[in-house]
Amino acid sequence: MSRLLVTCLLMAVAIPACLANEEYRDLDFEKIAQSQLNDRLAHGDKPVYCDRMGFLDHGLVVDGWSFYFERDTKKVISACGGACMIVRDSQRSACANLCPPPEWRKNKCSVPK
Repeated sequence: MSRLLVTCLLMAVAIPACLANEEYRDLDFEKIAQSQLNDRLAHGDKPVYCDRMGFLDHGLVVDGWSFYFERDTKKVISACGGACMIVRDSQRSACANLCPPPEWRKNKCSVPK
């Protein structure tokens, strides 16, 4: 293939991906995370529970999301893994400090390997 054709193909893929990431960053991260968790639970994904918290792995090994949430209300405490890859600066702190949350660590909770 010619260099021009290869360059055009790469740009055709890269530009929409960059725009999608920028659009994603502007959305309300907490709403996205809660929606993703609710969807996974509704589809029958099985969380791990420890004390008052739950953990749900949705493809963490392959850059998928994982969620820590309140057991009773299903409210997201933090979204981790792939969820931390393309987020706003304000979310980076949550990814660093709540993945896993302090209560999860304090209770010596673990996730299946």
